Amino acid sequence: MHIGYYIHSHGKGHLQRAQQIAKHIKSDVTFLGSNLSNSDVANNFNIVDLPADKVEYVPDVAINENCETLSFHYAPYGAKTYQQRMLKIAQWVEKTQPTLVVVDVSAEITQYFRLLGVPVISMLQHGDRNDSAHLCGYDAAYKLLAPYPEILESDSVPLWKKQKTIYVPGFSRYSGRILSKPEARKKLGINEQQKVVLVLKGRGGDSHCLESISETAKTTPEWQWFIVGPIQINYNKLPKNIACEGWQQDTFPYLKAADVVIASVGHNTTMEIAEAQIPFLCIPEKRPFNEQKVKAELLEKMGLCLYSSSFPTSYSVKSTLELLINMDITKWKNIVSSDGAEKAGMAIESEALKIQNYLLNKTSCRVC
Repeated sequence: MHIGYYIHSHGKGHLQRAQQIAKHIKSDVTFLGSNLSNSDVANNFNIVDLPADKVEYVPDVAINENCETLSFHYAPYGAKTYQQRMLKIAQWVEKTQPTLVVVDVSAEITQYFRLLGVPVISMLQHGDRNDSAHLCGYDAAYKLLAPYPEILESDSVPLWKKQKTIYVPGFSRYSGRILSKPEARKKLGINEQQKVVLVLKGRGGDSHCLESISETAKTTPEWQWFIVGPIQINYNKLPKNIACEGWQQDTFPYLKAADVVIASVGHNTTMEIAEAQIPFLCIPEKRPFNEQKVKAELLEKMGLCLYSSSFPTSYSVKSTLELLINMDITKWKNIVSSDGAEKAGMAIESEALKIQNYLLNKTSCRVC
Protein backbone atom coordinates (compact mmCIF):
# COMPACT_ATOMS: atom_id res chain seq x y z
CA MET A 1 0.00 0.00 0.00
CA HIS A 2 1.40 3.38 -1.03
CA ILE A 3 0.16 6.82 0.05
CA GLY A 4 0.93 10.08 -1.72
CA TYR A 5 1.07 13.46 0.03
CA TYR A 6 0.80 16.62 -2.08
CA ILE A 7 2.19 19.72 -0.33
CA HIS A 8 1.36 23.29 -1.26
CA SER A 9 4.52 25.31 -1.84
CA HIS A 10 3.42 28.54 -0.11
CA GLY A 11 5.12 28.89 3.26
CA LYS A 12 6.54 26.16 5.47
CA GLY A 13 3.39 25.32 7.37
CA HIS A 14 2.04 22.73 4.92
CA LEU A 15 5.36 20.87 4.79
CA GLN A 16 5.75 21.02 8.57
CA ARG A 17 2.27 19.55 9.04
CA ALA A 18 2.91 16.84 6.45
CA GLN A 19 6.05 15.69 8.25
CA GLN A 20 4.29 15.59 11.62
CA ILE A 21 1.48 13.43 10.20
CA ALA A 22 3.46 11.21 7.83
CA LYS A 23 5.81 9.91 10.52
CA HIS A 24 2.76 8.15 12.00
CA ILE A 25 1.83 6.43 8.72
CA LYS A 26 3.24 2.91 8.51
CA SER A 27 2.75 2.54 4.75
CA ASP A 28 5.20 3.91 2.20
CA VAL A 29 4.67 7.65 1.73
CA THR A 30 5.77 9.88 -1.15
CA PHE A 31 5.74 13.67 -0.83
CA LEU A 32 4.89 15.60 -4.00
CA GLY A 33 5.60 19.33 -4.24
CA SER A 34 8.01 22.05 -5.32
CA ASN A 35 11.50 22.55 -3.84
CA LEU A 36 11.28 19.42 -1.71
CA SER A 37 14.79 18.31 -2.66
CA ASN A 38 16.12 21.50 -1.05
CA SER A 39 14.60 20.63 2.33
CA ASP A 40 15.47 18.04 4.97
CA VAL A 41 12.31 16.10 4.06
CA ALA A 42 14.27 14.39 1.28
CA ASN A 43 16.31 12.57 3.95
CA ASN A 44 13.26 10.95 5.52
CA PHE A 45 10.66 10.42 2.78
CA ASN A 46 10.32 9.53 -0.89
CA ILE A 47 9.85 12.73 -2.87
CA VAL A 48 8.65 13.83 -6.29
CA ASP A 49 9.94 17.34 -6.95
CA LEU A 50 7.44 19.18 -9.15
CA PRO A 51 8.18 22.20 -11.36
CA ALA A 52 7.32 25.53 -9.75
CA ASP A 53 3.83 26.93 -10.25
CA LYS A 54 4.66 30.56 -9.58
CA VAL A 55 2.87 33.33 -11.45
CA GLU A 56 6.03 34.54 -13.21
CA TYR A 57 6.09 31.30 -15.19
CA VAL A 58 2.68 32.07 -16.71
CA PRO A 59 2.47 33.88 -20.10
CA ASP A 60 1.40 37.51 -19.70
CA VAL A 61 -1.34 37.45 -22.31
CA ALA A 62 -4.86 38.86 -22.41
CA ILE A 63 -6.59 35.50 -21.97
CA ASN A 64 -4.73 35.05 -18.69
CA GLU A 65 -5.97 38.32 -17.16
CA ASN A 66 -8.87 36.49 -15.54
CA CYS A 67 -8.42 32.74 -15.79
CA GLU A 68 -10.46 31.77 -12.74
CA THR A 69 -13.40 29.48 -13.44
CA LEU A 70 -16.24 28.15 -11.32
CA SER A 71 -14.27 24.93 -10.88
CA PHE A 72 -10.74 26.32 -10.47
CA HIS A 73 -9.23 29.26 -8.64
CA TYR A 74 -6.40 29.51 -11.13
CA ALA A 75 -6.14 27.82 -14.49
CA PRO A 76 -3.71 29.77 -16.73
CA TYR A 77 -3.34 29.19 -20.45
CA GLY A 78 -0.01 28.25 -22.02
CA ALA A 79 1.83 27.70 -18.73
CA LYS A 80 4.54 25.14 -19.55
CA THR A 81 5.44 24.47 -15.92
CA TYR A 82 1.80 23.73 -15.12
CA GLN A 83 1.74 21.22 -17.96
CA GLN A 84 4.98 19.69 -16.68
CA ARG A 85 3.59 19.46 -13.13
CA MET A 86 0.48 17.63 -14.26
CA LEU A 87 2.46 15.29 -16.52
CA LYS A 88 4.89 14.42 -13.74
CA ILE A 89 2.01 13.72 -11.34
CA ALA A 90 0.31 11.46 -13.91
CA GLN A 91 3.55 9.58 -14.55
CA TRP A 92 4.02 9.03 -10.82
CA VAL A 93 0.45 7.75 -10.48
CA GLU A 94 0.91 5.35 -13.40
CA LYS A 95 4.19 4.02 -12.00
CA THR A 96 3.29 3.88 -8.29
CA GLN A 97 -0.45 3.17 -8.34
CA PRO A 98 -1.06 4.91 -5.00
CA THR A 99 -3.96 3.71 -2.88
CA LEU A 100 -4.68 7.22 -1.65
CA VAL A 101 -3.30 10.75 -1.87
CA VAL A 102 -3.51 13.46 0.79
CA VAL A 103 -3.73 16.96 -0.72
CA ASP A 104 -2.63 19.87 1.48
CA VAL A 105 -3.94 21.97 -0.24
CA SER A 106 -5.32 22.62 -3.75
CA ALA A 107 -8.80 22.42 -5.23
CA GLU A 108 -7.28 21.90 -8.67
CA ILE A 109 -4.88 19.11 -7.65
CA THR A 110 -7.67 17.35 -5.73
CA GLN A 111 -9.83 17.29 -8.84
CA TYR A 112 -6.90 16.21 -11.00
CA PHE A 113 -6.14 13.18 -8.83
CA ARG A 114 -9.85 12.33 -8.88
CA LEU A 115 -9.77 12.37 -12.69
CA LEU A 116 -6.78 10.03 -12.53
CA GLY A 117 -8.91 7.65 -10.50
CA VAL A 118 -7.04 8.19 -7.21
CA PRO A 119 -9.03 8.75 -3.98
CA VAL A 120 -8.05 11.95 -2.20
CA ILE A 121 -8.17 13.09 1.41
CA SER A 122 -8.19 16.87 1.17
CA MET A 123 -6.88 18.96 4.08
CA LEU A 124 -9.22 21.66 5.38
CA GLN A 125 -8.39 25.24 6.31
CA HIS A 126 -10.44 27.94 7.94
CA GLY A 127 -11.87 30.86 6.01
CA ASP A 128 -14.75 31.75 3.72
CA ARG A 129 -14.39 28.72 1.45
CA ASN A 130 -17.93 28.18 0.17
CA ASP A 131 -17.03 29.43 -3.31
CA SER A 132 -17.58 27.11 -6.26
CA ALA A 133 -13.92 26.17 -6.75
CA HIS A 134 -13.44 25.09 -3.14
CA LEU A 135 -16.74 23.21 -3.12
CA CYS A 136 -15.79 21.41 -6.35
CA GLY A 137 -12.54 20.31 -4.70
CA TYR A 138 -14.31 19.16 -1.54
CA ASP A 139 -16.92 17.33 -3.59
CA ALA A 140 -14.22 15.54 -5.63
CA ALA A 141 -12.42 14.39 -2.49
CA TYR A 142 -13.04 10.93 -1.07
CA LYS A 143 -12.72 12.34 2.46
CA LEU A 144 -11.76 15.62 4.11
CA LEU A 145 -9.38 15.98 7.05
CA ALA A 146 -9.62 18.84 9.55
CA PRO A 147 -6.43 19.29 11.63
CA TYR A 148 -8.59 20.74 14.41
CA PRO A 149 -11.54 19.48 16.49
CA GLU A 150 -15.13 19.88 15.31
CA ILE A 151 -15.83 22.51 17.98
CA LEU A 152 -13.52 24.81 16.01
CA GLU A 153 -15.55 24.39 12.81
CA SER A 154 -17.40 27.34 11.32
CA ASP A 155 -21.21 27.41 11.40
CA SER A 156 -21.24 28.28 7.70
CA VAL A 157 -19.80 24.90 6.66
CA PRO A 158 -22.44 22.84 4.75
CA LEU A 159 -23.71 19.67 6.42
CA TRP A 160 -22.57 17.40 3.54
CA LYS A 161 -19.03 18.71 3.97
CA LYS A 162 -19.04 18.03 7.71
CA GLN A 163 -20.35 14.51 7.11
CA LYS A 164 -17.33 13.58 4.98
CA THR A 165 -14.82 15.28 7.31
CA ILE A 166 -12.48 13.46 9.67
CA TYR A 167 -11.83 15.74 12.65
CA VAL A 168 -8.70 15.23 14.74
CA PRO A 169 -7.33 17.19 17.71
CA GLY A 170 -5.06 20.09 16.90
CA PHE A 171 -1.31 19.49 17.05
CA SER A 172 1.97 21.28 16.51
CA ARG A 173 5.70 20.59 16.43
CA TYR A 174 5.64 21.11 20.20
CA SER A 175 2.95 18.50 20.89
CA GLY A 176 3.75 16.48 23.99
CA ARG A 177 6.67 18.69 24.96
CA ILE A 178 6.91 19.51 28.67
CA LEU A 179 8.53 22.71 29.92
CA SER A 180 7.50 24.62 33.03
CA LYS A 181 7.37 28.40 33.21
CA PRO A 182 10.23 28.60 35.77
CA GLU A 183 12.36 26.30 33.60
CA ALA A 184 11.66 28.39 30.50
CA ARG A 185 12.51 31.62 32.31
CA LYS A 186 15.71 30.17 33.70
CA LYS A 187 16.71 29.09 30.20
CA LEU A 188 16.12 32.60 28.85
CA GLY A 189 17.49 34.47 31.87
CA ILE A 190 14.17 36.07 32.85
CA ASN A 191 13.32 36.92 36.46
CA GLU A 192 10.40 34.86 37.78
CA GLN A 193 8.54 37.97 38.99
CA GLN A 194 8.91 39.89 35.72
CA LYS A 195 5.76 40.48 33.64
CA VAL A 196 6.47 39.39 30.06
CA VAL A 197 4.79 40.05 26.71
CA LEU A 198 5.89 37.96 23.75
CA VAL A 199 5.33 39.32 20.24
CA LEU A 200 5.64 36.59 17.60
CA LYS A 201 6.47 38.03 14.21
CA GLY A 202 6.12 35.86 11.12
CA ARG A 203 7.78 36.24 7.74
CA GLY A 204 4.71 37.85 6.18
CA GLY A 205 2.56 40.83 7.11
CA ASP A 206 3.20 44.03 9.04
CA SER A 207 0.60 44.05 11.83
CA HIS A 208 3.39 43.86 14.42
CA CYS A 209 5.72 46.59 13.13
CA LEU A 210 8.49 47.76 15.43
CA GLU A 211 7.20 51.34 15.56
CA SER A 212 3.83 50.22 16.93
CA ILE A 213 5.44 47.89 19.46
CA SER A 214 7.86 50.58 20.67
CA GLU A 215 5.16 53.20 21.22
CA THR A 216 3.04 50.73 23.13
CA ALA A 217 5.90 49.35 25.23
CA LYS A 218 6.88 52.83 26.42
CA THR A 219 3.63 53.09 28.35
CA THR A 220 4.16 49.74 30.13
CA PRO A 221 7.62 49.97 31.73
CA GLU A 222 6.63 47.28 34.24
CA TRP A 223 6.32 44.75 31.37
CA GLN A 224 9.27 43.26 29.49
CA TRP A 225 8.55 42.88 25.76
CA PHE A 226 10.24 40.19 23.71
CA ILE A 227 10.00 40.29 19.92
CA VAL A 228 10.73 36.97 18.22
CA GLY A 229 10.88 36.87 14.44
CA PRO A 230 12.27 38.87 11.53
CA ILE A 231 11.91 42.60 12.11
CA GLN A 232 13.83 45.71 11.08
CA ILE A 233 15.62 47.03 14.16
CA ASN A 234 16.53 50.62 14.98
CA TYR A 235 18.22 50.48 18.37
CA ASN A 236 18.18 54.27 18.70
CA LYS A 237 14.40 54.30 19.08
CA LEU A 238 13.82 51.21 21.19
CA PRO A 239 12.75 51.62 24.82
CA LYS A 240 14.73 49.65 27.40
CA ASN A 241 11.93 47.17 28.03
CA ILE A 242 12.06 45.71 24.51
CA ALA A 243 14.34 42.83 23.55
CA CYS A 244 14.56 41.89 19.85
CA GLU A 245 15.47 38.20 19.72
CA GLY A 246 15.39 37.81 15.93
CA TRP A 247 14.38 34.59 14.20
CA GLN A 248 14.29 31.61 16.58
CA GLN A 249 13.96 28.05 15.36
CA ASP A 250 12.62 27.01 18.77
CA THR A 251 9.99 29.45 20.09
CA PHE A 252 8.59 27.13 22.76
CA PRO A 253 10.73 28.48 25.65
CA TYR A 254 9.56 32.01 24.81
CA LEU A 255 5.93 30.90 24.73
CA LYS A 256 6.24 29.11 28.08
CA ALA A 257 8.13 32.01 29.69
CA ALA A 258 5.63 34.71 28.66
CA ASP A 259 2.51 35.87 30.48
CA VAL A 260 0.74 36.83 27.25
CA VAL A 261 1.46 36.47 23.54
CA ILE A 262 0.60 38.76 20.64
CA ALA A 263 0.65 37.12 17.21
CA SER A 264 -1.19 36.59 13.97
CA VAL A 265 -3.48 33.59 13.77
CA GLY A 266 -1.90 31.26 11.23
CA HIS A 267 -2.75 27.62 11.85
CA ASN A 268 0.64 26.40 13.10
CA THR A 269 1.19 29.49 15.24
CA THR A 270 -2.23 29.07 16.82
CA MET A 271 -1.63 25.41 17.62
CA GLU A 272 1.79 26.18 19.13
CA ILE A 273 0.18 28.83 21.36
CA ALA A 274 -2.51 26.32 22.29
CA GLU A 275 0.16 23.77 23.22
CA ALA A 276 1.86 26.35 25.46
CA GLN A 277 -1.52 27.32 26.99
CA ILE A 278 -0.94 31.05 27.14
CA PRO A 279 -3.31 34.07 26.92
CA PHE A 280 -3.45 35.17 23.28
CA LEU A 281 -4.10 38.51 21.61
CA CYS A 282 -4.52 37.64 17.94
CA ILE A 283 -4.15 40.19 15.16
CA PRO A 284 -5.10 38.50 11.88
CA GLU A 285 -3.01 39.14 8.79
CA LYS A 286 -4.77 39.60 5.47
CA ARG A 287 -4.97 36.20 3.81
CA PRO A 288 -7.01 34.76 0.91
CA PHE A 289 -10.58 33.83 1.82
CA ASN A 290 -10.29 35.66 5.18
CA GLU A 291 -8.59 32.60 6.63
CA GLN A 292 -7.08 34.29 9.69
CA LYS A 293 -10.04 36.62 10.32
CA VAL A 294 -12.49 33.70 10.43
CA LYS A 295 -10.22 31.70 12.77
CA ALA A 296 -9.77 34.70 15.07
CA GLU A 297 -13.53 35.17 15.34
CA LEU A 298 -14.02 31.48 16.19
CA LEU A 299 -11.28 31.52 18.83
CA GLU A 300 -12.64 34.66 20.48
CA LYS A 301 -16.17 33.23 20.52
CA MET A 302 -14.79 30.22 22.41
CA GLY A 303 -12.97 32.43 24.90
CA LEU A 304 -9.55 31.35 23.65
CA CYS A 305 -8.23 34.74 22.61
CA LEU A 306 -8.87 38.44 22.32
CA TYR A 307 -9.26 39.49 18.69
CA SER A 308 -8.01 42.87 17.48
CA SER A 309 -7.75 44.25 13.98
CA SER A 310 -4.66 46.27 14.93
CA PHE A 311 -1.82 46.37 17.44
CA PRO A 312 -2.84 47.73 20.86
CA THR A 313 -2.20 51.43 21.30
CA SER A 314 -0.55 53.16 24.25
CA TYR A 315 -4.07 54.06 25.42
CA SER A 316 -5.56 50.55 25.27
CA VAL A 317 -2.61 48.29 26.09
CA LYS A 318 -2.92 48.28 29.89
CA SER A 319 -6.60 47.29 29.87
CA THR A 320 -5.88 44.72 27.13
CA LEU A 321 -3.07 43.10 29.11
CA GLU A 322 -5.29 43.01 32.20
CA LEU A 323 -8.01 41.18 30.27
CA LEU A 324 -5.48 38.75 28.84
CA ILE A 325 -3.83 37.69 32.09
CA ASN A 326 -7.29 36.90 33.52
CA MET A 327 -8.28 34.58 30.68
CA ASP A 328 -9.04 30.90 31.34
CA ILE A 329 -6.12 29.24 29.54
CA THR A 330 -7.30 25.72 30.45
CA LYS A 331 -9.77 25.97 27.54
CA TRP A 332 -6.86 25.34 25.17
CA LYS A 333 -7.04 21.68 26.24
CA ASN A 334 -10.20 21.39 24.15
CA ILE A 335 -8.26 22.28 21.00
CA VAL A 336 -4.97 20.36 21.05
CA SER A 337 -3.80 16.92 22.06
CA SER A 338 -0.36 15.35 22.23
CA ASP A 339 -1.56 12.58 19.89
CA GLY A 340 -3.28 14.81 17.31
CA ALA A 341 -0.77 14.13 14.53
CA GLU A 342 -0.80 10.42 15.35
CA LYS A 343 -4.59 10.32 15.09
CA ALA A 344 -4.39 12.10 11.72
CA GLY A 345 -1.85 9.58 10.43
CA MET A 346 -3.87 6.63 11.71
CA ALA A 347 -7.05 8.01 10.11
CA ILE A 348 -5.31 8.39 6.74
CA GLU A 349 -3.91 4.86 6.88
CA SER A 350 -7.27 3.45 7.98
CA GLU A 351 -9.04 5.03 5.00
CA ALA A 352 -6.32 3.77 2.65
CA LEU A 353 -6.77 0.26 4.01
CA LYS A 354 -10.54 0.45 3.43
CA ILE A 355 -9.96 1.54 -0.16
CA GLN A 356 -7.42 -1.21 -0.74
CA ASN A 357 -9.86 -3.80 0.60
CA TYR A 358 -12.64 -2.46 -1.63
CA LEU A 359 -10.43 -2.76 -4.69
CA LEU A 360 -8.92 -6.14 -3.83
CA ASN A 361 -12.31 -7.65 -3.07
CA LYS A 362 -13.81 -5.99 -6.15
CA THR A 363 -16.66 -4.69 -4.02
CA SER A 364 -19.49 -3.24 -6.02
CA CYS A 365 -20.15 -0.32 -3.68
CA ARG A 366 -18.86 3.09 -4.68
CA VAL A 367 -15.88 4.41 -2.73
CA CYS A 368 -15.64 7.80 -4.36
